[in-house]
Amino acid sequence: EGFSVSYMGHDILESYPNESESGNRMVFSIEPATANDKLLIFYFDVTNTGDTEADCDILTLQPRFRFSSGGKVQSFLTTLLLDDLSTLSVHLAPGESSRAVLAAEISNEKAEALSDLTLIIRGEEENTEVVLEKTGSTLPEDA
Repeated sequence: EGFSVSYMGHDILESYPNESESGNRMVFSIEPATANDKLLIFYFDVTNTGDTEADCDILTLQPRFRFSSGGKVQSFLTTLLLDDLSTLSVHLAPGESSRAVLAAEISNEKAEALSDLTLIIRGEEENTEVVLEKTGSTLPEDA
């Protein structure tokens, strides 16, 4: 409550974050296990929609995220990334946003054949599926 989560698109990368994003800071980064794989990174903006400063603590909610592409369901990686949506815990001023990501490892073949991306969220009380992209178009959604 008091926050919106907006899908901002995806990238297919060799590693995340790249060196230019991390600058000289010490950060955790991830790479695919083999040269035949890529990282699929989903980007989200988490925004405080309230009138006061608030903590957005997704980690405490313990959601489980998966995604489907072309009807095939796959899990996201468990990471130590500071901006991992599944473990995000940030303090935001009213109207302030924070970028968050979900990362999956996929084969080069799957990377070339991505279609109809859907985010599957399993919570303690309910399950939700949010269509993020249909083949040939991007549909930003609030989750």
